[in-house]
Amino acid sequence: MVRDIFISYVNEDKSAADTICTNLENYGLQCWIAPRNIAPGEKYAPAIIHAIDNAKIVVVVFSHNSDQSAHVRTEIERAFNHEKMIIPFRIEDIEPSDEMQYFIGSRQWLDAFSGSLDGHTNRLADIIKKHLNVDPELRETQKNTISSHVKQFKITSDEEFPKKIEPSKFYQYFCRYISFIIDYSVGLVFGFFFFLAGIAIIGNQLNGTWFTSMLWLVGIFFWIIITDNFKIRSSGKALLGLKIYWPSDKMNSDKWRIIRSLIKNGPLLTCLLGVLLGSIDTNAGFLMVIIGIILYIVWGIPVLLTPKSQSIHDLVVGTVVYFR
Repeated sequence: MVRDIFISYVNEDKSAADTICTNLENYGLQCWIAPRNIAPGEKYAPAIIHAIDNAKIVVVVFSHNSDQSAHVRTEIERAFNHEKMIIPFRIEDIEPSDEMQYFIGSRQWLDAFSGSLDGHTNRLADIIKKHLNVDPELRETQKNTISSHVKQFKITSDEEFPKKIEPSKFYQYFCRYISFIIDYSVGLVFGFFFFLAGIAIIGNQLNGTWFTSMLWLVGIFFWIIITDNFKIRSSGKALLGLKIYWPSDKMNSDKWRIIRSLIKNGPLLTCLLGVLLGSIDTNAGFLMVIIGIILYIVWGIPVLLTPKSQSIHDLVVGTVVYFR
């Protein structure tokens, strides 16, 4: 059975892809999605090629995982060469890699990484129905964005597709460390103004005491918490081209952002408690600071050992810091 819509996705996004497929079919639109529409004993590659060739529209469930998938790129390349309407349905707030930009960079994107997935799917269904009803203006817009001169094509295997050169583990660790230093340096400036505000409110009689030092450190801590929880890109990550990939089920969750931030800043919080305790017991406070420094080292070790260079907080939440 020929189906008008081909849904391209990776296994990590299967839940979102199944939801999109179900909602579109509730609108009366016929979708092709693997593995549902592959007959028992049928080979995947020919089935996918046939489905793309016969589809009118290819919906790409776009995420960090699909951006890195050679199989998804191959499907999009096939659709691109056959002049299909391609709709990138972005479920995560990331920009496409250079390879993806070539095929879908000029297309109209549908952002679905905030709010209800069902609501975004309804909008997608409206766009598809207009296209299938041969809306002349919409069809002409699509034609203008497709490079129709590409007539010769081949199915590109994983081995043939240009590999994206990933930085070495040491370089990733170095960049994350420098990013960390930059963020804390900005936090130091923020902490200084926090300190000045505290002195202005409390009075100069506390100037020079442990309490004023605490004000400074608390200011730094607040700055780090702000950059972790308000979805803004920290100064260090922006300068070094680093971004955070969030799993689709956690990226809009304040709870998981707080959990990640608390784990990430556990060593800093330990040092802060050490400084506070030091006003009462110098030896105990010094010990707490040493524990905080050790935690910083422990937190960084998994970056060198894990396949995706994840620190402790990344492993717990499922985030990945990557270069963009």
